[in-house]
Amino acid sequence: MSELAWRSTSQDPRFVHGGAWYVTTAHAGLWRSIVGAPAEQVMDVVYHLLGFFDPAVDMLLRDLRSGRTWQGSLLPLPDVREAVGRLRQTLVAFGAVECAVYTDQDQFTITRDRLLIIDSRTDRWTYRLDAAGFEPRAQLPAATWNPERVTRRRDAALEEALWVAAERLGLEERRA
Repeated sequence: MSELAWRSTSQDPRFVHGGAWYVTTAHAGLWRSIVGAPAEQVMDVVYHLLGFFDPAVDMLLRDLRSGRTWQGSLLPLPDVREAVGRLRQTLVAFGAVECAVYTDQDQFTITRDRLLIIDSRTDRWTYRLDAAGFEPRAQLPAATWNPERVTRRRDAALEEALWVAAERLGLEERRA
């Protein structure tokens, strides 16, 4: 994935100003930003911002359709970024996957609904989101659909992509 892919210059309406937003709150020394945009743009900004993480990260992948979960610790950041880049189209197409990359200071979570939640001990991510063209908002926009109503059948292509990513990173499968 190109380093510049996250900052689209396309006239595609999915990437126009106002379509990408974030809401930040602070409580007890912790900052939380909820980031929303079209799924492709969320995945692009995740890939880009992961470049500012520490060189070793932990990762958790959870397939909500099959119930499988994989986890790994002290993974090389370039390998994790590559895996996220490879999973980009799969996560955009299917959803219903939670992916968390974290250190002791920061955590990025891609939700099943393809939102990005950033938890951090500093507000540094708000500056990076501003630079990426995301619009700060005071509150979350009203929900326009309920993902619980969407049928989430198991899909072989999704399961294969997650399994391959877990194998490449050496993630261990956790049993519930």
